[in-house]
Formats: sequence, C-alpha cells, structure tokens
Amino acid sequence: MVGQSREGSVKNNQLLAYFGHHKCATVWIHSILTEVCRDLSLKLEYVHSHNQFNGDLESFVKENDLDFITYANANMDYVAKLKNFKGFHVIRDPRDIAVSSYFSHLHSHPTDGWRLLAEHREKLQKASKQEGLFLDINFINDGVYKVLERWNYHLPHILEIKMEELTREPSKKFVEIFGFLGIIAKGFTVSSRNRISIKKLEKILEKKSFSTLSGGRKKGQENAGHHFRKGIAGDWANHFTEEHKKYFKEKYNDLLIKLGYEKNSDW
Repeated sequence: MVGQSREGSVKNNQLLAYFGHHKCATVWIHSILTEVCRDLSLKLEYVHSHNQFNGDLESFVKENDLDFITYANANMDYVAKLKNFKGFHVIRDPRDIAVSSYFSHLHSHPTDGWRLLAEHREKLQKASKQEGLFLDINFINDGVYKVLERWNYHLPHILEIKMEELTREPSKKFVEIFGFLGIIAKGFTVSSRNRISIKKLEKILEKKSFSTLSGGRKKGQENAGHHFRKGIAGDWANHFTEEHKKYFKEKYNDLLIKLGYEKNSDW
C-alpha cells in the first residue's frame, strides 16, 4: 500500500484501476504503479483474489478510501459491479502464458498459502517438460483462460492493452495509459499537481527495466528459475511440440482469434 497522504489526489470520486492476469507482467506493472502513486500521493492497494475483498470490490474500495487499485487475476464477474472508475486491462498471448506459467510453477512462484500449487509443483517436478506443459495448461484453465474468454473487451472506461506492445515500447504505452487515466503531465519535464511528467515516468521505467529487475540480463537471456525469466514474446514457439499445438488449437484457438493473436488455426 502506498500514498497515505490525501493531498494531491486525482480521485474526485473516480477510482483508477489496473486489471491483470496470471503471468501477464502483473508484478512489473504493479511495481511501476507503486512508484507513480507514491509520486502523486495516491493510495494504491493490490489484490489478487476475490477472497481479499469478500467478493465485493466496490465496498473494498470505499472502505479503504482508495485512489488506485491493482486487481491481478481480474475477473469480470467482480469488475462489472465496480462503479465510477477508469482503468486499463493487460492481456498476453495465451500460449506464452502457458510457457511462463509452467516455468514459474515449476521453479519460482511462492507456494505460501497456495496448497494446490504446492501439490501441482510436486507433479511438475516428476514430469517431463512436454508432460508438464500439458499439466500446467489444464491447471490454469479455470483461473486464466476461462476468465479471459468471459472478459468484456468493449468497455469505454477500460483501455485494452497487449503485454507484448507494453513491454516492447513501455514509455509510449504508459504515456498512453496514463493519458487515458488522466494522470500524465502535458509538459515533458515538469510534474504538476495530480500529473506525472514524462521525464519522471521514464526514470521509473528505467528503474523497473527487465535488465534491472533480472539482475543485469538482457531480454532473451534466460534464467528458468527467476521470476523475470526471459522477457520476450513468442517464446511458446521454442517449447510447444506439435502435440501441444494440436491440443491448444482444440481448446483455445477461438480465444487466440478473439484476442487478436491469430486469424485462424493455421499456425
């Protein structure tokens, strides 16, 4: 939680929100929002499960007097009941989610308080990578793929962003995001009340770059056991066998088309 001071709040009774999903750069994005909200004295809170807000996001926001909320593992069933807000929603190629999830669940994701993951990790450790990918695709089906399928991608108060574009051009895309939210300053160098300057934003992005967060590695240099494993899009092609492709097409090709990652099943 950041931004305890209420002075300088941009809220005006309108909440700002970031909606993410498992293995869609939620840790990275939230770390940037933490810095921005601290700079603008905005109160930010992070939630990843409906249990944290008792299934009532609106009441949680009011009770905690929030300016900004990060809702990782966002579910439209709860977001739809939220009133008077502007937000952005980040998605990722579902195939890359599968690969990233597999390595995270095998090595680095904390299991504290997540008994199912601890049990799942034991299965992954005994399985080959080929079998493990199948296991993990099914493991995240309900919590990720079904949620993505049910999301409403046509709400005027939610800006839809692809993670691939955000990580490729972070400065450009975050200026777009914060412009949509109304918290980017018009001037390049000078922050104003309730607005962050582009110069300050770029300093934050440099502080939170892949190289910095990964311990000095460049994008593409892999550390399978690190949370920031590789940092590139399209890595699924390096890990999917023909059997994985066939399975994924049968279950999720419509989702790939819906999200704009494929036009048909010829991939």
